[in-house]
Amino acid sequence: NGMAGLGSLSDHGSIKGHGWEQKDYKYIYNHGRGGQFWRFRKFMLRNMGIEDYDERDNSPLLVVFSEHSSVSRDIDMTKQMNTLKAAISDKSRVGDDFPPVDVEGYQFSKHTLYDQAKLVSRAAVYVTACGGGAATATFLPRGASLMLYFQQGGGFEKNKRTGKPAYLDYDYLNNIGYVHVHWVPDKTRNTQPDLEALVDLILHELRRFHQERLERWRHQ
Repeated sequence: NGMAGLGSLSDHGSIKGHGWEQKDYKYIYNHGRGGQFWRFRKFMLRNMGIEDYDERDNSPLLVVFSEHSSVSRDIDMTKQMNTLKAAISDKSRVGDDFPPVDVEGYQFSKHTLYDQAKLVSRAAVYVTACGGGAATATFLPRGASLMLYFQQGGGFEKNKRTGKPAYLDYDYLNNIGYVHVHWVPDKTRNTQPDLEALVDLILHELRRFHQERLERWRHQ
């Protein structure tokens, strides 16, 4: 038996927390560690026997939604997935040259670490709630996008709610240098303006990911 981990003591250092309190945002612990995170990702995939994402793969781009990631962040993504699927199928909106896309939703707690890592390692876009479950984003391929729902009034100070936002594990997630990270408010997530804004952002990121992949193909 063995264990592998990042040699950085913790995801946010030893003298601050996950992002519940305002003092957690006073300094950055993981600045400049994107390369270390990338090497750790490659090591973990290799160690688990998972073949890494092949940028020459012409299969449809994958958008993964992580639903019901924890008791306190029990987010249903059905409306988000349905709105995205409708947008992708609307050629008047995305155009005839938009790449093929698969949209899939999972409750990751029902899947093994191996299955989670394999799935996310092939995703162009990963949508989840911030917090411990979002650490799976470590396995995203280069250039992928991470959409994080944060708790707008989730902040705590001395066991009392402050009404301030809680960008949980922002210090780690914001410094995964090979991933494009976007923070999305959770309270109004099911309103039509927020649904459309999320879909517009995902469509933009899919186009970017696809174009960057084509550019790398041309230079290989």
